[in-house]
Amino acid sequence: MDEVNLQVESSDAFWARAMAVARRIDAGDHTPEPASLSFPTLDGFLQIVTPERWHLLRTLRRHGKVSVHSLAMALERDEQGVDADVAALLAVDLIVRDEAAHISVPWSKISVVMDLGQAA
Repeated sequence: MDEVNLQVESSDAFWARAMAVARRIDAGDHTPEPASLSFPTLDGFLQIVTPERWHLLRTLRRHGKVSVHSLAMALERDEQGVDADVAALLAVDLIVRDEAAHISVPWSKISVVMDLGQAA
């Protein structure tokens, strides 16, 4: 699957979801699910997925595999700033880097899931 869910959820909710998936697999259901990336707080989510980085993700997805330099040119931004944003997104696997140092977004769909009771 080329989909990832970004979730703001408590650690209890994360582990409950992980256990439910494990029980499903143990029962023989191997239906693929989207990848998931959890953040314990809305602030933590917003530190990683800033509006500028969201724009970077969308631009990078449109351009395909490119160098950081090419991406900075497409974004009309300073290369050093783009490189810092790329590093942050690489650290959480929202983008990938190949052997030739080209970066890309492996996801065709990124969904954000947030329980308003947990987001505070």
